[in-house]
Amino acid sequence: MDRGFDTTDLQRPSSVEVEARDGATVLTLYGELDHWMATFVRRRFGDLEGDVDVDCSGLTFMDCAGVNLLSEMNQRCRARRAKLTVVNPPRCVTRLLGLTGVDGVLDIRCWVSGR
Repeated sequence: MDRGFDTTDLQRPSSVEVEARDGATVLTLYGELDHWMATFVRRRFGDLEGDVDVDCSGLTFMDCAGVNLLSEMNQRCRARRAKLTVVNPPRCVTRLLGLTGVDGVLDIRCWVSGR
């Protein structure tokens, strides 16, 4: 009998922490930003308001699903006249953003600055 795809069966090292800091919502991502994690973040945090900082310092992997997530979040922020900032991206993230050209669209910082 096919039970379908049940995410409770997966042992995922990925997680997200959320906090308010300096007038922005900070999402700190850990582990792998893949399809599973992007879907989780999109469903759980798709309705954030105000400026959003995405701290990527804890990521060990990102694929095209992560690129799409960051692009979508950026578009949503711009639509509500807010700002998305990608903070502390490791090499695996900056390399992919550079290869796809998305680094020219996103605001990428090495730290969260005061607002």
